[in-house]
Amino acid sequence: MARRANSEDLNREIGERLRELRLLADMTQQELGAAIGVSYVQIQKYESGKNRIAVSTLIVMCQALNSGPMDFIGRYF
Repeated sequence: MARRANSEDLNREIGERLRELRLLADMTQQELGAAIGVSYVQIQKYESGKNRIAVSTLIVMCQALNSGPMDFIGRYF
């Protein structure tokens, strides 16, 4: 069964996973931001969990990182 988490925990954990995937792709925050059309500051906010990642943004991130959405959220299913 999937584990339950509150939205703050989810935002933080998904942000941590974003950082892991970005580093695996050997990208800086600036490079990922440019690839998806946001600033590096926004990437910092996503990675820290301060801002939520919209589904549309998640899709573009997956394309830029050559990953899939389950790489971000799979541990919850």
